Amino acid sequence: MKKFIFSIFLILNIQNYAGVAKYLAVGVGALLSTVLGYEITQRLKPRNPQYHIVIYPVIGSMLSLFLAERFLKN
Repeated sequence: MKKFIFSIFLILNIQNYAGVAKYLAVGVGALLSTVLGYEITQRLKPRNPQYHIVIYPVIGSMLSLFLAERFLKN
């Protein structure tokens, strides 16, 4: 298990824990915004729901990356 985690660090070229936290923040933000976007599209019933499913994870991951960069200064 340790070798697996270490190989992930090598692949992503992460040297410190702040980098890991940034990747986790982006992943969690994208996941939460995907769920939120799905709920919003279920309630609003827009004409093109497939665009909403794509737009919300992008916005969420950008927002979470911005917050991670802001709060995790190296």
